[in-house]
Amino acid sequence: MSSWVAPAVAAEIWGVSLEQVMEHIANGTIPSRMDGRFLFVDVAAHGLPYPPEPHCSDQALVTPQELMALTGPASDDEDVLLDLSQWREARCLTGRLRRPPAQCAD
Repeated sequence: MSSWVAPAVAAEIWGVSLEQVMEHIANGTIPSRMDGRFLFVDVAAHGLPYPPEPHCSDQALVTPQELMALTGPASDDEDVLLDLSQWREARCLTGRLRRPPAQCAD
């Protein structure tokens, strides 16, 4: 079964850059078609997702700088790892502090 998507969506699904997808379209290794002015690629040409080149599995999805920006400075000790496993409990606790809109506060 085929699944036709835009090249940018295929790149995101496969975890590769858009340039790599465009190169494989030009080489003919990825099935593609034009529909009007739009280009589509088949992400499941043979029934399975098929990335053109395997991407590195050791790449971090979030860089240490991005993690620091999201969580704020941890402490003076750089070896401290943040425990983000209890996020549901923290969300529940902060949800209790929210006030409903004025029209529903009867």
